[in-house]
Amino acid sequence: MCPVCFKKVDLKNKNEISEAHIIPKAAGGNIKTFLCRKCNSILGSKQDKWFGELIRLIEAKENIIQTKFKEKAFFLCDKKVRGRFEYKSENGMKVMINKDRNPPEINDFVMNKFLKEKNKTFSFSIPILKEQRLINVG
Repeated sequence: MCPVCFKKVDLKNKNEISEAHIIPKAAGGNIKTFLCRKCNSILGSKQDKWFGELIRLIEAKENIIQTKFKEKAFFLCDKKVRGRFEYKSENGMKVMINKDRNPPEINDFVMNKFLKEKNKTFSFSIPILKEQRLINVG
């Protein structure tokens, strides 16, 4: 029986079962069990990903902005801009704008208006914060 979904699994059918870490490998776990392939896939791509990322942040003593999983867009003065950003404690924030993925009016705003604004705002979401339920389950 799969301990996640409680479905009966035929141990002779190797396509239906897979070996899984009880504590996610991403979090340093090495004890294993067997799950149905579907549950192991779902847990690995969702729960283990976020739980492992939280453990990585804690062990590296990094702040939440340094998560490796980031949105591909952010906001400059309430305008959504496609690009990415990096945070380095010694250098602050580095923002990269992907001109090819933004409409011309956004590129124009960034180059001709945003840089001249006196009251600039920069905001972004942090995906790991949206996944608190999956982290708690992990």
